[in-house]
Amino acid sequence: MSTYQGYPFQFSEQFQPIGIPQGRFQSTLPVRVSKFADQIQNEAEKVQEKLAERLGTNSKSLARSGTTTSHGNIISWIFPECPPSWITFLAEVAELTLYFDDVTDTLDKASHDEILSNALASVPTGEPGTSDSSIMATFSHFLDIPDRITFLSELEDVFLAQTAHVSQQERDSIAYFTDKLMLSTSLMNDLNSFHKEFEEHSARGNIETIGNVMALLMSGYGYEEGEAASIVKQEILTLEKQGLEEFHAWHSSNLAKSPNLVGYAFTVLTYLGGLNYWMSHSERYFRTDLRTTAKDQTAKKRLPKPWLIEVGAQLCVAPYDYIRSLPGKGTMARMVDAMHAWFCVPTESSETIKALIVMIFNSSLMLDDIQDDSLKRRGMPAAHVVHGVGQTVNSVSYMGLKVLRLCEDLRHSSACRKVLYDELEALFSGQALELYWKFHKQCPTMSDYLVMIDKKTGGFFRVVMRVMAAEASSPIPWDSDLVRFISLLGRYYQIRDDYQNLVSEEYAAKKGFCEDLSEGKFSVVLIHTLQNSLTADRVRGLVFGGARIGMSDEIRSYILSEMNAAGSLEYTRCILADLHQRLLRMLDDIEATMGENKPLRNLILFLKV
Repeated sequence: MSTYQGYPFQFSEQFQPIGIPQGRFQSTLPVRVSKFADQIQNEAEKVQEKLAERLGTNSKSLARSGTTTSHGNIISWIFPECPPSWITFLAEVAELTLYFDDVTDTLDKASHDEILSNALASVPTGEPGTSDSSIMATFSHFLDIPDRITFLSELEDVFLAQTAHVSQQERDSIAYFTDKLMLSTSLMNDLNSFHKEFEEHSARGNIETIGNVMALLMSGYGYEEGEAASIVKQEILTLEKQGLEEFHAWHSSNLAKSPNLVGYAFTVLTYLGGLNYWMSHSERYFRTDLRTTAKDQTAKKRLPKPWLIEVGAQLCVAPYDYIRSLPGKGTMARMVDAMHAWFCVPTESSETIKALIVMIFNSSLMLDDIQDDSLKRRGMPAAHVVHGVGQTVNSVSYMGLKVLRLCEDLRHSSACRKVLYDELEALFSGQALELYWKFHKQCPTMSDYLVMIDKKTGGFFRVVMRVMAAEASSPIPWDSDLVRFISLLGRYYQIRDDYQNLVSEEYAAKKGFCEDLSEGKFSVVLIHTLQNSLTADRVRGLVFGGARIGMSDEIRSYILSEMNAAGSLEYTRCILADLHQRLLRMLDDIEATMGENKPLRNLILFLKV
């Protein structure tokens, strides 16, 4: 058994990287190698022959662009602690992953789907232990991930979590440095793979679709290749330096950390170091048959410019497209469908309304995450974490313009625009109240808080109802009772969401354990606690007294226990139960005059806590 900085490793040993050509950029992350490297290499060769036969490709070609290098196999470095029983399975998955990446990278969707069905038929069915279903679920998720480095990271996450019993909550607690290190490795991949990707896309005539940061810097910002490479290298070194410093500070601190979490952190660190080492000398990236003629260099300089392929517009929508791609409940789209039961709106108009409502809602989420200092959204990094704060704010503004343009496609565009102006004004007014209370650490009264969520969250629900009513083919009588009902639905939705953030394991897995506490957000539960708890001053100090970013799980658990002791969780449960009953009673009354609305009733029942 060998150790690294005091941590015992069972199946691996320290490794001094060899075979990296002089002058080639190197990572600063540590590298370890499996004690079973020879066995892994032999198994990988068998896997390549078997997969080549399954997939109908040449085994030599598969080996050249696959996991093996002249100094060993990728599994030896990225999974150095891989037990012998896992070797065959991981070798097959890794080989298939790289193959799938190559053959689909430049294909259109139809061709992509065809090769996907063939690839799925070749997914191994070995028995790597209890983690088999989790890893296969992760592999399925890989098919929707544009960045294959992300997939390998997720596979490592599953492998570690299953073998070391590390919870999502524990992993989230150190994501502030592991995310930096993973991002640095993703940039390293773009740096090393640029020539390979450029040639493949150039040969197929779709060079404008290269998904590589080097290409982005050159085509989007006018940098020469050398300048772009220097920028990427500097960013890699900065991220590695910050990530390693934060890792060492965490490891040497007195923060409570389980042995399994420590093992997870060390293995993620060596996984990324191993991946960087493999990329630095793999023939997959540095092939001897890549063209380096003057013609090729000229082509690189003529990468499509933004004004020719509208890269600027693509950049504007990139943060929005990212957050839209994340799994969500689709509540706003369901609200449009529900209102269709009452307001006879043409299908084309209904789809336009649905599109603009979803744009407004997702744009508000991007802005909320920035203003709340939230790093996660729906279990994934928030849009501004991925694309930067400036780019995300720009995307929010751009999508606002697209909403107004969409409004012009409606038959009663003038009336619909007025609705948007009214409700967006209320929404921003409500947001201003919440931000003011948070910045000044001022606890609102319960009445003021309800006014705020009626403006902010209620505005989303009211805009759906009012735009659908304005666009209806024939006027449908509706009165203030319907507006009150819709506002109450928005109130219930927000209180429920805040409550679930504190008590739901599903919410914790997606956004983080009691994440609203670290964001300093007021809620019915927190306000009741601050007004009724015997330890209100202590809770207030923990929530607002210091830096909230990085609030430990122990502090969050303590605040949650004080909330429970003050009866605040039960108080909120009772409010939700009462609101839910009121909504159903009000719906009964409204249906008596406007007609039955099963979609809306089903939505309300779905939201019941």
